[in-house]
Amino acid sequence: MRQTRARQNVDALIADFDNSLSTFESVEVFGGPSLYFHVRALERRRQASSAASLLRDERFLEYVYAVLPSWGMHRMGNQAAKVPNFDEFARSLQACQSDVDTLWPLDITAIEDAAVRQVGRQLWSIIGRLRASTSASRLLSGSKTLHHVFPDLMPPIDREYTFKFFTGQAMLSGGEQQTFADWWPYLCEIGRSCCSEIRAAVGHPERMATSLSNVIDNAIIGFMRSRR
Repeated sequence: MRQTRARQNVDALIADFDNSLSTFESVEVFGGPSLYFHVRALERRRQASSAASLLRDERFLEYVYAVLPSWGMHRMGNQAAKVPNFDEFARSLQACQSDVDTLWPLDITAIEDAAVRQVGRQLWSIIGRLRASTSASRLLSGSKTLHHVFPDLMPPIDREYTFKFFTGQAMLSGGEQQTFADWWPYLCEIGRSCCSEIRAAVGHPERMATSLSNVIDNAIIGFMRSRR
């Protein structure tokens, strides 16, 4: 049933991509730290000439570190899921430099079918080693971190919209690695099929249309909102 839901939703989103984006843009208004630190991080990313220079950029690392709490990855109190200390976060990302370098030039609208699963495995290799959260879960915090490292490749993933888009539920019944392996080809299919619409939408930070992969996330949110 979940595979059927995912297939149907992907087909429906591709067929109605522009309307899903319009739904998102008509409802969502962004500002405050969630937009400010996101945009600042992407500015530093665009200025970087290589993976090595980006991962040495402490200001970039600080901006991404600040984004995570503003995107819901940290709560005060006794809950398990928190952003770890900055040094631990930064070191874990810097330790992935070789994999970051391999994926550096890619974008989600132009990955050939034969390369999709290998790229997914390389992304998960980084996500699995990142220390962007103190919880055992890696998918949410890892995707949000890598979205700023690879803004045109890795969409941010959340429970409320991405999970429900693919499964109808806000929780996963299987392992995160297999879940990501199942979802990644669908995300690439959306990117390839809607390439022209995605590229036309980029460039409006006030609409959160800040990168290719972010536009895909926006469309998923709009799609799910229109079907509530």
